[in-house]
Amino acid sequence: MTKTQLWKLRNEIVLDSMYINDYVNTFNIDINLAFDFFDAYTDFLYNTILSDGYTDDEYYEQRTVYDTVENLYYFYEYELSEYMRDCIDNATN
Repeated sequence: MTKTQLWKLRNEIVLDSMYINDYVNTFNIDINLAFDFFDAYTDFLYNTILSDGYTDDEYYEQRTVYDTVENLYYFYEYELSEYMRDCIDNATN
């Protein structure tokens, strides 16, 4: 997926939602796969924020700063397993 596609997908879902229907999307990515993808992305954001010296209490405030198209694309390209990336790519083709 391109940066633009990833960011569009990101804006279609509710990040950190526990409701599976909040992961319905126009890319035809199965909602369970979308949930797993964004669950891993929020873990990535959490670890990045903490490694930059912020505390758990500052996480949600900082997440708005760290939740960017650049960080999402970096996560997709370099942190996500090849298997999950292939599943997402195959769903969108």
